[in-house]
Amino acid sequence: MATFYLSSTIRDLEECRKKVAETLRQLGHTVVGMEDYTADSRPPLQKVLADIAECDAYLGLFAWRYGYIPKKDNPRKLAFTELEYREAVRLQKHPLIFILSEDAHWPVDQIAQDDKERRQIKALREKLSQDHNVKFFRDCNDLATKVSIAVSRPIDKEPKPIPPPPTFPPSPTPRPWKWYALAVIVTVVLVSVAYGIKVASRRNERMNDWSSRFNKTEKLAEHWQYPKDLWKTEPGELQGDDEALLVKGQEMGIPSDLGGKVFRNFRANFKIRFKNGGDRAAWVLRAQPDRAGGYLFELVREGTHLFLYSWIYDRKQKVENLRKDEVPFGRFRESKSLTIDVVVEDNKFNYNMIFRDDEPDDPPAPGEPKSGATVVENLEISDDPDNIRWQSGTIGFLETDDTSVMRVESVYVFTPKP
Repeated sequence: MATFYLSSTIRDLEECRKKVAETLRQLGHTVVGMEDYTADSRPPLQKVLADIAECDAYLGLFAWRYGYIPKKDNPRKLAFTELEYREAVRLQKHPLIFILSEDAHWPVDQIAQDDKERRQIKALREKLSQDHNVKFFRDCNDLATKVSIAVSRPIDKEPKPIPPPPTFPPSPTPRPWKWYALAVIVTVVLVSVAYGIKVASRRNERMNDWSSRFNKTEKLAEHWQYPKDLWKTEPGELQGDDEALLVKGQEMGIPSDLGGKVFRNFRANFKIRFKNGGDRAAWVLRAQPDRAGGYLFELVREGTHLFLYSWIYDRKQKVENLRKDEVPFGRFRESKSLTIDVVVEDNKFNYNMIFRDDEPDDPPAPGEPKSGATVVENLEISDDPDNIRWQSGTIGFLETDDTSVMRVESVYVFTPKP
């Protein structure tokens, strides 16, 4: 039996950590993790790294959060999870890496909302995928099963010599004529690489990651094709140059900076608000380049209730209602935001939504949750599987009447890697 160091961010993977720890202990292994820590005189990072050195193996879980970045003794500004991983690799602790699948349904509030953190966790996930034979999981139960299989192989507990940092002899100074030859070679290589990238980008009709967080320093017209007399921006919810988009009018707007690329199966995440007492908001998935068709989803307030209408949108008209779903929202006011996360796969649209109040009542109003937030999970909507109207497209926004205004804080789109 072996001793495993269990590494992950805590808040978003708490349930998965419990299942993995339970699985390992049922198999007779010992588990060391931060939740088991008691008072210690050493700084947390020093304690963590010391524990990794005493374990036989490292087991890392990674979803969509980068995690806490310790300020002391951390010149590269890496998160605890990445520091743990790097130490396990340095000490050759048989790293076992498990990454949440990109198309797995995951709570919206457990996904990094900050642009910088999104870039950090994306870079770490890519590095892990390149350097290790990682296993992808879709939920905590799937993860526990894959962990039990992975640890069934015997682990070599014999300590190995830790290799010293690599050293390189100084390069000889080239003669003057060699500088010219070197410059020619470098130029040829760079031109070839640039050409290869250009050709590959033309062949690739999908994007891996696209975002639009509206900014004062960037002109809206450079990134969106939209009704210019109706759309505008205003100061956003963050400080600095952050802005929010105000959508008005029944003409759809779509991104114009995608270079002709389109999406098929993808995941979209965006944050919206009802503005100026409006009673509806709308967006289009697989929006067509002519801005005249796609799958239209419309949130409409009817009395004290909120409904999500799903439409076939063609020739700028709602031509077929797929379904109507009631969703909880509580009392309306501008302090409420809707974070919407949707996975598009062929003819299916799977929604997760968070309705959050920036100014929750204390105590909450009748029928309101104490946290000021309501979560809707796994709301699945589908078109006729034999009649998918649009195989690909982009994302679009519009209003379905001339009085409502929708405020869009940010938009992110992720697609599977080609």
